[in-house]
Amino acid sequence: MTVTVKLLTTIIFCLVVDAKVQNHTCVPSSFRGVCVLEYIFYHPSNTTSHIFPTGYPLIRVHNNWWMRGARSVISHFDAKLYNQLGQPAAVEMISVYMNSLEIPHSLQQANFAENAIDRFTIEAGTGEPSLSSLDLSSNHISDLANISSLTNLEFLYLAANQITTIDKRILEPLIKLKYLNLNNNKLVQLSLGAIPQSLIFLWLYYNEISVISYDSPTTLHFLEVFNIEGNELKTLDGSALIQAMPRLRIVSFGDNKLDRNSVSEAIDILKRYNVSFSPVNEGDSVNCDNHIERVCLNEQLMENSWLKAALLSLLTVATGSAFVWIVWRVFLAMNK
Repeated sequence: MTVTVKLLTTIIFCLVVDAKVQNHTCVPSSFRGVCVLEYIFYHPSNTTSHIFPTGYPLIRVHNNWWMRGARSVISHFDAKLYNQLGQPAAVEMISVYMNSLEIPHSLQQANFAENAIDRFTIEAGTGEPSLSSLDLSSNHISDLANISSLTNLEFLYLAANQITTIDKRILEPLIKLKYLNLNNNKLVQLSLGAIPQSLIFLWLYYNEISVISYDSPTTLHFLEVFNIEGNELKTLDGSALIQAMPRLRIVSFGDNKLDRNSVSEAIDILKRYNVSFSPVNEGDSVNCDNHIERVCLNEQLMENSWLKAALLSLLTVATGSAFVWIVWRVFLAMNK
């Protein structure tokens, strides 16, 4: 995919290389304070100068799947382009074939989702970056090393990347972080000690987590919503969870590898502390056939349990039949 993107970028740059200056205007939009731009072709090595509208707090460039004709290609976002845009408070550049990113110091909110970003850096200079909200969902991120420099972050979206571990040393400086979304990554274990204690929302939906380490005496004092659905958990210590998250209001843990007894035990403990455990509102349908009080059980686990039960039943019948046959043969032998 990266090769294709680079080839596409090169072709487009060849077409526009003679245009030394490009003037851009905002596409008509119903959103006040938002400038929507189209047909932006940018690479740091290109000599074309861009003149953009100024005075807008939010600049948006988004290649929708239904768009026809030319699309915006911004293979790299950096301080140079940010300055040409007039240093807006917020930038959205979604699905623009971006593969590398430099975060400017004065940028406050950024959405770079649905690109091919595998690395990012922070603009050189003194002072801490202003960024409070960053969305890098649906990229190729695996290394979070530079995240630790974004000490003003409050909202961080990293869903659908290639993240395998959460390093305490990397997230520890993020003392203002309230919302962390790591859905659909490749995490195999969760150490609560690596999670910033300022968090209120933690989403880990559909990873490969099989172990939760509670790292006493670490406590997530402010955490209210915890989603760990669709992982590989075989046990869930409800008491330890409550102790580690004393303000917990909602926990979603369905579609793991927990058996019925484990789910029931966890539900009983959560009820005792008035913690909601169902991601589905009363009256809404549950998106699974097997559930306990609207907490979905793993379908594969249910199939395996059914198969195991069926095999045990067959084995019992076979053993009983063999025993009857042996008794009958002994009886015949004794009466000859």
